[in-house]
Amino acid sequence: MMATNVDGVWAIGDIRNTPFKQAVVAAGDGCIAAMSIDRFLNKREGIKRDWDHS
Repeated sequence: MMATNVDGVWAIGDIRNTPFKQAVVAAGDGCIAAMSIDRFLNKREGIKRDWDHS
């Protein structure tokens, strides 16, 4: 949704063209972006994790 056509680059915040400019929309967009970026990074190989999920 917020990913651009450049792999690993997202359009987030004021750079996006959204009809509503409200704090609640910004918070939701931030959450969606963070989850998308996390999903992208977890698919990459060679990333050292700071913690494990056990």
